[in-house]
Amino acid sequence: MNVSARKTGTQKSAHFGHKNAFWVRDRTDKRERILCAHVWALSTGERINTGSHMKIGPQLLGGVLLSFIATSAGANIIFNAVPSGTGNNVQFNDQPPNQTGTTIFGNINDANNTLVQFNSTQVLRTPAVGQARIESVPDGALNNLTTTIPGFFFDQAVFNLDATANGTANISAFDQFGTPFAFLLPLSGSGQNFFTLTTANGEHISRVAFTSTVGLDDVSQIRFGGTVAAPVPGPIAGAGLPGLIAACGALVAFARRRRSRCTTA
Repeated sequence: MNVSARKTGTQKSAHFGHKNAFWVRDRTDKRERILCAHVWALSTGERINTGSHMKIGPQLLGGVLLSFIATSAGANIIFNAVPSGTGNNVQFNDQPPNQTGTTIFGNINDANNTLVQFNSTQVLRTPAVGQARIESVPDGALNNLTTTIPGFFFDQAVFNLDATANGTANISAFDQFGTPFAFLLPLSGSGQNFFTLTTANGEHISRVAFTSTVGLDDVSQIRFGGTVAAPVPGPIAGAGLPGLIAACGALVAFARRRRSRCTTA
């Protein structure tokens, strides 16, 4: 089961005990609802009716959580230190000429001119003449850049780092849940340094960041493909496995506080 493949829908309720109702969205998998219900029951001693014959005892609860972890671990972001013609070019023609600042913008050359955002701790600029590229102020000193597509995830990305000397670039690609995938790219000061990111097993990329050990003359030939709208997070499912664990932990903490109040009363 892949979390990113779930469909949204109307909300449904699950009754956990007497008057305790916790709302979850249809996109939350049935196993997750049952898991949260059993965490509640194990912490309170209450009997539950989830509408399912599935039973989870204390010894099996850890195994269920591990199965969710194993499912998440199946998703991948794939790195290749080669150029690729995948996706569409990022251009700066639709933005003001000669942008400068720690945040600048470009547009994917697609039907929607999808907006792309670039951030750095350094001052960036987009020269109005020549190939679409990002430089630093002063020139030749660029050593960090973070790229996002506001409101969207993507499945493919290509960058070309023009290094001033031999060195390395530490690249981090973050999936739709914020999990980082780290890669190392050797940089040549005498040539282009392309890298391509693609995905598998339902994974999406939310942002790409890099730092380099040497200054870059520019970053160019940026391409993106497979853009999909980023879903609005739901109460539990939107955060994936971390959200599920956090929500179940909140149920346990609430139950313990309630039992403590009952005991002192």
